[in-house]
Amino acid sequence: MKLINFLKKFPKKLYMRIWNSLNSYPNVHLTSESLVLKNIPFSKNKVYIRPSRSDISRIYEYINGIYFKNSFLHMSVIKEQPKILLDIGANIGLSSLSLLSEFKSIKKIIGIEAEISNWEVLKRNYELWSKEFPEIEFVPVHGIASSSNTNHFSKSSLFDDGTLDFSASGTFMFQPFNKSKDNGNAVEEKVILINDLITSELSNEKIVCKIDIEGGEEFLFDGNTEWLANVSFLTIEVHDMFNKKLINSSRGLINIIHKYDFAIVPDNDILHCYSRKINSITTN
Repeated sequence: MKLINFLKKFPKKLYMRIWNSLNSYPNVHLTSESLVLKNIPFSKNKVYIRPSRSDISRIYEYINGIYFKNSFLHMSVIKEQPKILLDIGANIGLSSLSLLSEFKSIKKIIGIEAEISNWEVLKRNYELWSKEFPEIEFVPVHGIASSSNTNHFSKSSLFDDGTLDFSASGTFMFQPFNKSKDNGNAVEEKVILINDLITSELSNEKIVCKIDIEGGEEFLFDGNTEWLANVSFLTIEVHDMFNKKLINSSRGLINIIHKYDFAIVPDNDILHCYSRKINSITTN
């Protein structure tokens, strides 16, 4: 059986290896001026990408559907028909498109992206897909998702050695800094308060939430987490193993999983979390 499954997947892997070699170049963040419109392999959709390893990695994630996993828990979320998708760390938007194709009840997508070059591509893709899905509202937001507006963030490098096997998106993070002690070198980034966003606009809606913020979950879950009471499905990449600077990044996440009564399905470095309360999961 394992051999049969391998042979079924092999042609797709071979095709993607060739497609990758034809479309991908440096492992850096290119500007939106380098954008090209591509057909997504094995999909009827199109996407704007930059010819970089970082964007090609997002194509792989889309094709493999890494932000959801079929199970009775997954079906319970579909049954509840969530209307809002909150994509925190949306990158160029392919995670939004992937989840939209899986949860067809979604009517509004809010994509939050902190890195400005990524956000510019995200905006172009949301504009592109809004024509294909006119019944859905696409909202690209530039800023850092945080629990408090007293936090001040700037972009910092995670690795000094560029030879490590990560896409460009995994080589930096946005970390808080002490504004009063800063010597003026830090470039402060805009902060988005998720709790305010949800409680002011979406307090009565069921939400699908995806999070991939390169360790920034440490600062997203350190307070003001009431918005998670509205989250039907939370899918999040954890980063403790990637760098010593990220060793505490999942600490707050573990606490909120317990506090808001999520059932968990782990899948490599991603946790799929399902609200037992919202999704009416029972043992009967």
